[in-house]
Amino acid sequence: MILNINWVVHTVTQSDYSALIAIWERAVRATHDFLPEEDIAALKAALAKL
Repeated sequence: MILNINWVVHTVTQSDYSALIAIWERAVRATHDFLPEEDIAALKAALAKL
């Protein structure tokens, strides 16, 4: 099987942040079940300030 993958890379803008934070949160919830909800909320709030 031959895969033809084309990548497009662009500079992150402010309008990208909400989507990136949503992806981050889904990944954390899927892989970090040891983190309490309070820690996830605090990390998410810190990311939103960037």
